[in-house]
Amino acid sequence: AQIDTIRRRLKLIRWMQLLGALSLLLCVISMVSVIAKLSPLALLSFAAALVLMALSLASLVVEIFVSGGALAILLAEMGEKDV
Repeated sequence: AQIDTIRRRLKLIRWMQLLGALSLLLCVISMVSVIAKLSPLALLSFAAALVLMALSLASLVVEIFVSGGALAILLAEMGEKDV
């Protein structure tokens, strides 16, 4: 069960990092588009960046809950060994 949890957390962390990195890349594209006076591209890339950042943050929240559950299980197992 712990191995499955670690695998799940690893997937979540990878997605979180990928979505965050793509979001930052789109922010850069948006800023360059503003400088180049390409408003439609700036708006589109910034909107996409916001969506990707929201998804990255959502995967962060899910990972926090998964890791919290894993720690609770580990603490429960350690408590049983102390008895």
